Amino acid sequence: MTIKSSNRTVVNIIGIPGILSLIWIGGPLFGVFISIVILLASREFLVITCDNNQGYLKWLTYIGGLGFCYFYYFLPDWNALHILLFSTLFIIAAFLTEIFKTTSNPTRNLSVNFFCILYVGGLLSTLIGLRNFDALHSTYFTLIMILSIWICDSAAFYFGSKWGRNKILPSISPKKSWVGCIAGFISSFIFYGAVTYLHFLEISMEEMCIIAIITGIFGQIGDFSESLIKRNAGVKDSGTLLLGHGGVLDRFDSLIFAAPLTFMYCNYFIEIGQ
Repeated sequence: MTIKSSNRTVVNIIGIPGILSLIWIGGPLFGVFISIVILLASREFLVITCDNNQGYLKWLTYIGGLGFCYFYYFLPDWNALHILLFSTLFIIAAFLTEIFKTTSNPTRNLSVNFFCILYVGGLLSTLIGLRNFDALHSTYFTLIMILSIWICDSAAFYFGSKWGRNKILPSISPKKSWVGCIAGFISSFIFYGAVTYLHFLEISMEEMCIIAIITGIFGQIGDFSESLIKRNAGVKDSGTLLLGHGGVLDRFDSLIFAAPLTFMYCNYFIEIGQ
């Protein structure tokens, strides 16, 4: 066993039970966990997309990402007025940091940091909203969605490594193949079908199919999207914090689109108990 494989095993042994336990517990602990994930992922994003000498703007970006966590946890019914107020105050503060700081490219700095807040903080923070939905309705969508993402990734990796000759987008993600992506998508359907059949999710067959599509397709799109950012930056991984796994953003990229779409679908379309 190589050192890298050994490191991956250690991280898996500690990380997987830890994450599943935090999801199961929910409440403040889960909110704090997602907040830490957003902080670390935001830092990685800023490091690989621009120089790390962002000054106060960098800290405003961290605050902006955490602001979404605050809203989802403490103001679950936040509306357009809250968004407008939060956005206006943040944009004013961000521009003031660039006005009073001599930077070579303030437009680029602002654009990258604003995008980071929305891409990392705005989307990943919906995991808090989804877990609150579970707590309110006694459901397990957060836990099952994350398990489905892991199963999809594992199936895509295994079948892609064995039989994946035709690559999808080799210029962005050289190892991802059509066989792997299709296998991941099918595995997501099988998993959701099983948990629905066993009544871990009390949803209709149509609802199950839509959530499986969200996980199986948009989870992989999230992976490709982060790969695009990394290739543009000329790096293989977003960071090195998770030994053998890369960075935090590498581990949560599949949730960046799957989590908000699942959250929105559950809130607006799922009929609990039907």
